[in-house]
Parts: sequence; C-alpha cells; structure tokens
Amino acid sequence: MITLTPLESSKKQLEAVLAGLEKLPARMAAQAFGIAFEHFSSGVEDIFQEEGNPRWEGLADSTAEEREAFGYGPWHPILQRERYLLRSLTEDMAPQTVYEYKASVGGYGTEAHRSGNFTESNVSGADYSWRFATLDDRFLALQLGDDRLPSRPMIPRGDQAIQIGQRISADLRALVERLMVH
Repeated sequence: MITLTPLESSKKQLEAVLAGLEKLPARMAAQAFGIAFEHFSSGVEDIFQEEGNPRWEGLADSTAEEREAFGYGPWHPILQRERYLLRSLTEDMAPQTVYEYKASVGGYGTEAHRSGNFTESNVSGADYSWRFATLDDRFLALQLGDDRLPSRPMIPRGDQAIQIGQRISADLRALVERLMVH
C-alpha cells in the first residue's frame, strides 16, 4: 500500500478547489436559468404574436367596442393593450414577473433564488428546476377561461413545450461542455 501525505500548502490548495466546487452548482444554475428563461419567454412571445397556439377565440363585440372607445384597435392584438401581461411573463425585470431557480448536484450545494409568489408554469430538468410565472391578477382567469370568458392559454404546451424543452436541453449540454473545457 502506498500512502501519500500532502504538504500543508497542498492541503490549502485542495481545500480551495473543494470550496470552489461547492459554489459551482449556484454559478451554473444562474447561467442555466438564463438559458431556460430566454427560451420560455420566447415561446410566450410567439403565443402572443400568433394570438394563441392554438389560436385564441376572437373577441366579443362588446370588448371590441370598449377597446375602440379607449383608442386601441378593436380586434387585435388580443391581450396586448398596454402589454403588461406579456411583459410580466417575458421580461425578467418587469414588476409583475416571478421566477425561481434551484440547483443541486448529487444533493450538495443546493441554492435557491426566488422572487414573488407563483401562479403557474414549471419547467424542470435533471438537477435544476425553474419556475416562471406572473403576479398579474388577470393571468389565471385568462389562461383557464370560465363560463363567459374563453380560455387564452399563454404558456407553451404540447409540441411547443417539447420543442422549447429540447432547445433548453441542447443549450444546457453546450453550457456544460464549455464549462468542462475551462
């Protein structure tokens, strides 16, 4: 058996390396969160631009009249009079935006970052989880609809959500590869 005894200076270097490794999940999580938020918000912007995916039901005549009375186009764009709701789902610094990310590698180095209260949408992967949502009070009523208001889903789902997840995964793999090189 061979026994290696590190010098005192080597012990300090090893401790410094291990301390850096403990902080790695949080640093990676911040970058990974940025990637995920970019793709998620892009998907939401596409939904608003296309007025739904699938397309939202048209506005009621009374809504068109109200919009016109306030100086907006009577029929389009739907849900974008002042763009507050869209911005609250797509801009990370908008007042109504909510986001959270967590990182954990092998159960070590868990760190959470949070803003606001959550209402909707969770995108998760491997050792990271993200949540994006809005504090806009209109969100759930518009997202789900009711007896008098048609549903206007704003969150990517179905094939669009799968495609966004694939783009996030590809970009995360590229991030990990870049980090492994450096």
